Amino acid sequence: MNEKQKRLSSAFIVISCTIILTITGILTFVAYQDQLAKQGDIFDKVVAEQHMIWVSPILVLLVGLAVAAAVLFFGLWKINKSAQTK
Repeated sequence: MNEKQKRLSSAFIVISCTIILTITGILTFVAYQDQLAKQGDIFDKVVAEQHMIWVSPILVLLVGLAVAAAVLFFGLWKINKSAQTK
């Protein structure tokens, strides 16, 4: 593995871990808010639903970023590998 591939792997690991931690944090927040809403009255449930509208688009965006990062990583890895063999 050459130096470019090592740097690429390190960057991919950092980006992937950041995206995974962000998704985990959002899901934990949603689960916590859901538990609070279940313990409250009907108004707490309505407010929780209104505040959770942003969750699905953000999760779709983060999954899209993870897929784009993976495609970019494998593409750059292949370019660096073919450049190394020449």
